[in-house]
Amino acid sequence: MFTFNLMKALEQEPNMTAMECKKRLATSLRKYAQTVTVASTTPSLLNVPIFNLV
Repeated sequence: MFTFNLMKALEQEPNMTAMECKKRLATSLRKYAQTVTVASTTPSLLNVPIFNLV
């Protein structure tokens, strides 16, 4: 379910940040008793788009 929901979220909002993605996935996965954990090498990476599509 994680991969399906991740791809669906990225298709709807390709420039989302890791934190936005976590919020969106947590809502979708809650009904399957799954959770999402996000980690980065630096805190600033959590608030920039996952994929730089500019």
